[in-house]
Amino acid sequence: MSFYDSEVTPERMFQRQIRKAHILADALTHLQIGPGDRVLDVGSGPGYGSLRLAQVVGPEGRVFALDASALALEYLEARCREEGVTWVTAIAADAADFHLPAPGANRFAVIDMLHDAEDPAAILRCLAHELPIGAVGVVLDFQAVPDPQSGPGADIRIAESRLRDLLLQSQFVIDERWYPPDGRYAFLVRRAPEVGGR
Repeated sequence: MSFYDSEVTPERMFQRQIRKAHILADALTHLQIGPGDRVLDVGSGPGYGSLRLAQVVGPEGRVFALDASALALEYLEARCREEGVTWVTAIAADAADFHLPAPGANRFAVIDMLHDAEDPAAILRCLAHELPIGAVGVVLDFQAVPDPQSGPGADIRIAESRLRDLLLQSQFVIDERWYPPDGRYAFLVRRAPEVGGR
């Protein structure tokens, strides 16, 4: 069954994304995106984050909104039309098997989505394959100890140490680690020519 059903519509999910705007803002502080950047939003859903990224990169940049739900991306495209944003490209594909049009992205964001993935390692491997060497991104998810007020169940959360290992195995260098609000952890990473990191 699709995640977007009669109870969880793209509009309701968009409103949920708005309530997490402070998490996105925190990530953008570390990612240092600017006008002209080309940004990949992995697991964009209905696209609140993609639209905010589009505001930052401006029409001289590009945002790629990647999501498996065509319904969510249709919602995003409608929002883009309403806001006059023409520099967001929707890509309906599995995050573990997608392709970016040339010249690709120099920045990327993977926010609060890996815990829902069937194979997080496959997503990171695909990212490493599609991104150019030197591309910088934020990979952010929930800490293993659950917050009873919000977030996914403890059984699907990815331990920080495990995600760190997966990143290093997937040709990413870890430049920074920090702890955003609401029980999350984050890595600032960059695509390296060979496995490494700290």
